[in-house]
Amino acid sequence: YHDAVQFTGPVHTIVAGADRINAVLVGPTDIGVVVAFRGTIPPTSANVAVDMRSLRDWAEDFEARLIPVNWWDAPGIPGVIHEGFAADLESVWESLKKEVVALLDNHQSMKRSVWFTGHSKGGALAMMAALRWAIAGYMPHVRAYTFGCPRFGDEGLALAYRSADIPTARYEFNNDIVPFLPFDRVRMSSRPDYADVGTARCITAAGGFLPDHPAMRSERLKRLGSFWTILNARQVIADHRISWTAPQMGYMVALCDNVPTYPAKTPHKSRGSVPA
Repeated sequence: YHDAVQFTGPVHTIVAGADRINAVLVGPTDIGVVVAFRGTIPPTSANVAVDMRSLRDWAEDFEARLIPVNWWDAPGIPGVIHEGFAADLESVWESLKKEVVALLDNHQSMKRSVWFTGHSKGGALAMMAALRWAIAGYMPHVRAYTFGCPRFGDEGLALAYRSADIPTARYEFNNDIVPFLPFDRVRMSSRPDYADVGTARCITAAGGFLPDHPAMRSERLKRLGSFWTILNARQVIADHRISWTAPQMGYMVALCDNVPTYPAKTPHKSRGSVPA
């Protein structure tokens, strides 16, 4: 992790799920506990074992059937949720909750907030975890900040999220296609399968921000379609990167190029390891 996060103590990692495809990092900071979910494992031709785990992870992502929310500690939530993402969150939830509670108990001077974050699939899990934490009534204030986050529930679930009053920023970079996924099915009903939640912070290729407004999604989707038609699919996919490394412009480069340099700190070792 980057020194700018400024963790103030040991960072804990949780891995779970089939082939350990789900991973969460939990650590203390001066502003509260940071809970960061890993996104989908990217394929790599250099490591067959990683490629098999990546394939399983992608398979979970494509389990996009919407099912009722079934959280024992947050009953009665309306709407339906992405089946694969729901299973991913369930695989880490109890360990995650235990780590967060322990950090809050052991760092009494720390602000009583929990910051959920993640990129790609990790962003969807972060928002789901923030909602579950808030509805379950765990006391600290909850916030969510996501990057390239896919959709994870219908309008009923989005209404529950808005009602929970969770401060949320959903960062979307340039022509990243993932925030538009899963696509809604084509059917006679005009009601969409999936709904967006949180405030969209759309980052331009130049690193600026577009103001959120009701027509933004349709305008960006139309632009995205034009990119596909001129065979610029590679750039559309590249815009989903979390990369720090220029010239491969990604979320972190776009957001953090002008962030002040933080003083170097001795990194805290995490307990356990998150596989690449």
